Amino acid sequence: MGEKTLHKEEADAVRSHIRLIEAEIEDDKASKLYDSTRFFEVFAFLVCSAWFPGMQVDDLNKGGKQNPYVDLKIGEDMYVQVTTQMKGLSGKVKNAVDGIAGSGARRLLLFTYKDPDEELNTYTAESLSFKPETDVISTDLVKRKVVDDPVFCHRLYIELLAFVGDVNKCKEKTEESDHLAKQMAQGVISRSRFNREMNIDMSPVLVINGKGGIGKTTLAVSLMKGNGKGKNIILGKRNFMNAISLQDVIGFDLKLFLRISKDGLMIVVEDIDKLEFDDLNNAIMLDLYSLALDNGNFNLVITCGDGSRKWREFIRKTFEGAISFDIPLLSDQELRRISVEHEVLRLALENHPISDVIRVPLFLALFLANGYSHDAISSLNSFRHAVWDEIDEGNGRGRVFMQILFDCIRNSTPDASKDKYPSDVVQTLIRDGYLIEGEEYRISSASSFFNEVVLFH
Repeated sequence: MGEKTLHKEEADAVRSHIRLIEAEIEDDKASKLYDSTRFFEVFAFLVCSAWFPGMQVDDLNKGGKQNPYVDLKIGEDMYVQVTTQMKGLSGKVKNAVDGIAGSGARRLLLFTYKDPDEELNTYTAESLSFKPETDVISTDLVKRKVVDDPVFCHRLYIELLAFVGDVNKCKEKTEESDHLAKQMAQGVISRSRFNREMNIDMSPVLVINGKGGIGKTTLAVSLMKGNGKGKNIILGKRNFMNAISLQDVIGFDLKLFLRISKDGLMIVVEDIDKLEFDDLNNAIMLDLYSLALDNGNFNLVITCGDGSRKWREFIRKTFEGAISFDIPLLSDQELRRISVEHEVLRLALENHPISDVIRVPLFLALFLANGYSHDAISSLNSFRHAVWDEIDEGNGRGRVFMQILFDCIRNSTPDASKDKYPSDVVQTLIRDGYLIEGEEYRISSASSFFNEVVLFH
């Protein structure tokens, strides 16, 4: 491919991206995910980085802070005012010049959505100046420059390619997590008391502690459903495997997302006690924690079982701003409330001693869904046998589940590729809540308890 052909293809791609950004600004309601003003500020950041190569470009509005006069700083003494509002530009420029005069600034740039309609004046204050003939960058000017300047076009093309890729990855990730959350919420026992007590506005970081099957993930999903701040992402062991940075774990630039997000984001790190406790994962969790503290549009929820004392100690000592909840077994009062709607439970409570098996929300949900006899919940071993019979159904379905589990153990992965197993059997295991289908058609056990059942059998 010749240089001219490559330049034309890159210029066409850049101009196409700019038109999409212009459309986003024209219809602020077009995207439920991004704030058009912040989106445009990031675009201006990318353009300035390509326009002034080798010079440091700083975002003055990151971390929830808002500069009242300018949005970007280039090098030591150049500032940029970014605006999508095309009326009253002269007043905006004069206000910015007056606001930053005396700060060491020498040049002010105005970055606008399309070419300005009004005639702009030259402004000076102390050592600072603004000249409309040289200091206005518009989307229209950028579209012209990418055609006339192949070097600039290539630099901006590379910047935009990464930016658009991150935006698309973020959208895919949140959609995958919404699908996963729906599967996790199937057939669960609600812990209404904790649903009332937990609120993401209490703290940027919440930690939910408890034994396996106690309802930690259920509570996290409830927080996701009640999250009025925007989108949600669920991270588990698979996301952390072979990752060396936060971007590796999430799949996109989280800091970028938080800069352009319209409503915000909540990330759930599920079963942190199952992650390797090492310096890399510690650093990644610290990055998430710091971002939650520094950004008002980001919340972090961590669920932690009893599998790793090191992780519990790390959270307790390091995450000083976090609020923790310890989730106990179901109380007599909770069991009585649930028994009002379930006669089989009411009869069990009236005629038999209450065993701890029935106090675990996951076990109670299985008991109610599958109609086990009371003998099945008299001990944990009896309950495991009963659950195995339901998984297997007497037709060998259990062997497929067992093969999936053993493949995960052999390959040291938390999930397996769905297409390696009989599709009809896998679909029934997903339907009945024993397996969960995640991203990239990967399947995993819906609970570590089901793994115990298989290994016990």
